[in-house]
Amino acid sequence: MNFQYNRCNSINDMNNYFQLQQPIVLFLNSYDYYDEAGMSRTDNQLCLYGKISANGHVVVAYGYKQYKFYTNNVLTRTENFLVIAFGDGSSGFLSVNSLNCIDEAYAVKIY
Repeated sequence: MNFQYNRCNSINDMNNYFQLQQPIVLFLNSYDYYDEAGMSRTDNQLCLYGKISANGHVVVAYGYKQYKFYTNNVLTRTENFLVIAFGDGSSGFLSVNSLNCIDEAYAVKIY
């Protein structure tokens, strides 16, 4: 088995690797993690349940989700998330409205 890795510097980089079906290893200095099972959405509300920590963690991202909210057909809010495996058997969403929580990100190709 061989592998290669490439550094990701932006959400656009990550989306390009997701299109190639390559996961991304994220080294976090903190996180806002929301369990997929605890999420619900309406037209103007996103309810999430999860954990927030100022401690570091390593997770694997395998997708991207963006939620847009409108009032009277005017965009009022956008929420951005990476879809991740947290490492405890759960999957969910990592808030990435700011990328400050990510110290390093590497796309991994295994072949």
